[in-house]
Amino acid sequence: MTKLISLAHSSVLVTTCALFLTACGAESNHVSEQPAASQTQNVKTYRVAVQPDLPPFIQQSNNQNNQNFVGLDVDILNEIAKREGFQLEYQPRVWATIFDLLPTNNYDIIASGAVINEDRKTKANFTEPYEKVTTTLIVKQDSNIKTFADIRGKKVASASGGAMESVLQKWHGSGNEDKIIYPSSSWLRAKSVITGESEVAIGSSLTFEYYAKLYKDQNLRVIYQEPAEWSNVAFAVNKNNPELLDKLNKGLASMKADGTFNQIVNKWKNVQVQNNK
Repeated sequence: MTKLISLAHSSVLVTTCALFLTACGAESNHVSEQPAASQTQNVKTYRVAVQPDLPPFIQQSNNQNNQNFVGLDVDILNEIAKREGFQLEYQPRVWATIFDLLPTNNYDIIASGAVINEDRKTKANFTEPYEKVTTTLIVKQDSNIKTFADIRGKKVASASGGAMESVLQKWHGSGNEDKIIYPSSSWLRAKSVITGESEVAIGSSLTFEYYAKLYKDQNLRVIYQEPAEWSNVAFAVNKNNPELLDKLNKGLASMKADGTFNQIVNKWKNVQVQNNK
């Protein structure tokens, strides 16, 4: 069975999914690489709210001795923290309310491939963008679905609300509600296509490309809308903390200047696949 090199998929409840089996792991926080004990007394710790089921941005490690989060966002933030001299504590949260709770000071940063939009700008400040995504479809390679228009009347797996719901309403048509399912994570949407529970799933481009590479033996195909509507991805920061926003932007700029940023991005976009013998 095709597996990810030392990574696993997890739902909003931090559930790690193998291809046809689900194994539960305990929810835990992860603190970025620590300075020596004698240096930590005055080091600021920032709390990062994450939806830990959206690879390659973030997911939970499948290392049983290490319940930390891993992913593109984690590597970028940890590198910034190292350069700017602070620590990070990762906290799994429910995505539906994650932006609404940011102004209450429950946490300082939102990660997990957060797309910038006008509504979110009223609740958070955003760093400089570090990635772009668009809404895509994923199907089996031999599917007769070739374009977004072809999903009309098909069995579809989607998320409720946001860009995915808009795609569903535009292309699936009314009167077919019994053919729509709403799995609770991006992985479960993709898995529904693999198992045949649905014919097509709707999701983020970078995440679905990741699954197509990871489960290469399942012959998955990602479909883009033409023309694709791309959205910027950035880290969201509490509006009351301009100092933190400056630190994140400074760290991003430094990483891009010396090539570290591209190394991290390439690591997660070019996911390696291995087979268990």
